[in-house]
Amino acid sequence: MLLSSFVLILLSCLSAWCTAQKKPELPKLPELKKITSLPADIPTCQRNDPKINNCIKNAYQALKPRLKDGIPELNIPVLGPLVIDNLAMYVKMGQGVVQLRGLHILGINDTDIGKVLAQITDDHARFEVHTTTPHIYFYGNGIVNYINTNWNSYYKQMIAEIKKDLEPIALHFFNAYNDALPFDLFITN
Repeated sequence: MLLSSFVLILLSCLSAWCTAQKKPELPKLPELKKITSLPADIPTCQRNDPKINNCIKNAYQALKPRLKDGIPELNIPVLGPLVIDNLAMYVKMGQGVVQLRGLHILGINDTDIGKVLAQITDDHARFEVHTTTPHIYFYGNGIVNYINTNWNSYYKQMIAEIKKDLEPIALHFFNAYNDALPFDLFITN
């Protein structure tokens, strides 16, 4: 019992060390054009509106039908389905790699916003958005090369590791899009 506990702790420490040593490969983004004004049919909200949370939620609902086909004038890609040409994740716990090509993700455009909590000051904006996506389906071509004889014992650690890989990629996308599309076009004074 003591030996198995020691081995589990050692594996956890090594996994954390290996995860801390790697940096995910950031995907190449499409060319993003700088947006300096919004089309007339894009809803905006007033920064000092006491009901800004509802305004943001309603603005998303108004744009939702257009998201399936994308909104090129805002650099928003087609979301019905979202296509990712190439995605690779390397699993450090055990030995493995997941490589996907032509990944089609369906259902993202069915996302509903339940609640928005916006905190906006002169130089900061913080949004907490509660969403519900009924189903997400995906298909594509790829290779899953992963050896694991004790799947249940590694599941929670693997999910945490994948999250560490995906968070920098998500931040990369959000930062690039927010750089091309200034926030103050949507939330005005």
